[in-house]
Amino acid sequence: MISEAIAWSALAVLAPALAPPAARQFKARWPRAYPFLAPLAPWLHGVAIAYLALFLGSIPERDFGLRGFPAVSWAYALPICALALAAARWAGHYLAPFFEGADPWLRWLDEPRFALYRATGILWLGSAPLGIAAGLALAVAEWAIRAFARQGPRRTPPELPLRALLSAALFLFTRNFWATAGMQLILLLLLGRAQTAARPSTSRPEAGSAS
Repeated sequence: MISEAIAWSALAVLAPALAPPAARQFKARWPRAYPFLAPLAPWLHGVAIAYLALFLGSIPERDFGLRGFPAVSWAYALPICALALAAARWAGHYLAPFFEGADPWLRWLDEPRFALYRATGILWLGSAPLGIAAGLALAVAEWAIRAFARQGPRRTPPELPLRALLSAALFLFTRNFWATAGMQLILLLLLGRAQTAARPSTSRPEAGSAS
């Protein structure tokens, strides 16, 4: 099971480097099908790999955080979420530039992949704190590989390590994937609103205002 989990995580970490040449070959062979495949890329990378690892039993659902978490985790999650939301509202104006041109819903698809990394680390090291730290290291490694894959700065989310760190911290306290993923989605939506509010107004000047 450990070797399978490591293989799935390695695939997810290396996907940013493997995907561009594979996509070019696919586009060359099936140019008409390529426009339908491209929008699925975030789902394939963020959700499909983690789902297959779970479906095939490569990682335990408990380590993933789907079930088996303590019932008190919801009690931990609520105050932590409230503090995180308050911090997001306070710091949203400063963090908004990192989310320029980002779709909060698409970025939220990273969360199952973060959970895969954590579950692999927990399974491998036999310790939740160490496994969560190892999962965070895998997320940072993926981000570094994506940056070096010549995908361009706009396609390399600069906030990904920060989101991975926040996800790891939430999961460390709750061991609950649902609470962690829900919190991340709310934060992304709040930061998306802050980004929209920070944009300069593009309204046309009223008639007669120009000199």
